[in-house]
Amino acid sequence: MSVISILELEAAIRRCCVAQPAINYVFSPEVKLLHSIWAEMVYRRRRSLDLARIQPMCRMVVERWLTPDGEPPQEAAQAGEGGSLAQSAGSDAAPATPPEAAP
Repeated sequence: MSVISILELEAAIRRCCVAQPAINYVFSPEVKLLHSIWAEMVYRRRRSLDLARIQPMCRMVVERWLTPDGEPPQEAAQAGEGGSLAQSAGSDAAPATPPEAAP
């Protein structure tokens, strides 16, 4: 597994917050999860985190938002796996990419 820095995790949190903004001041489940991992790192004064040491579901969310596009691999999306926690929780947040890009 890989090791991430707290700065990489902070960047992942920012990407997630942009893609899944708070609704009525309530963060999405994925943002909450990323924040809890970040808070634990700050509390324990850790500058890095070995992803092998966290739960698989948490690892999946962290790995998803470490990539700039924040999207799961295409194969997983087609198989119905790797979707966001917010989607499975019934969130009605707008998609990250606006549909107006079509000519």
